Amino acid sequence: MFSGVNLKAIKLDEPGQNELVHVGGCGTGWSSDLSRELRTLLEGMATKAPAVSLKRKDAVFVEPVLIAEVEYRAWTDDGKLPHASSKEIRERVDDPTAFDIQSALA
Repeated sequence: MFSGVNLKAIKLDEPGQNELVHVGGCGTGWSSDLSRELRTLLEGMATKAPAVSLKRKDAVFVEPVLIAEVEYRAWTDDGKLPHASSKEIRERVDDPTAFDIQSALA
């Protein structure tokens, strides 16, 4: 989602059994300069259809090709990450199974 020239927030998804699963959002952890850079990058990746079943009036959906490493305190009972803070956003260049959060928690 965009606000003015800055990125407002990103939605977080993780691999499920056969599809991506929405697990929350992240709206902090980046500088104003990085926010503008991310917005420019994400605008170039925009798509009309979301990769997950999620409806947001003001959302801009992008292809799920980036990894967001976030800091969080705990998972909610319904599998969400409340108040996550961004540590890094990067291209997926390694084994995506390394990011299988549910397996890591088991």
